[in-house]
Amino acid sequence: MLPVGSIDEDTTAAVIPEKDDTVLVYCRSGNRSRTASEALVDLGYTGIYEFGGITLGPTTRSRECFKTISP
Repeated sequence: MLPVGSIDEDTTAAVIPEKDDTVLVYCRSGNRSRTASEALVDLGYTGIYEFGGITLGPTTRSRECFKTISP
C-alpha cells in the first residue's frame, strides 16, 4: 500500500521496484486515486490502472470505467 501523500521517487521505488509492474489504484471517492495515478505516471510508471472510487461496487460499474493511465 502506498498512500497518495507519500508518493515520491524513493518511497515508491521501495514498494514498486519495477516501473512496468501492474499497479491497481483506488480510493473511496476517486479523487485521491486519480491524483496518485498521475503522480505515478509522472515518476515513469507505465502499468497504472486507476479504478476510481470504491463507493460504487463492482455490480454497478462496467469494465469501461476502469482505465489505464498513460503519460
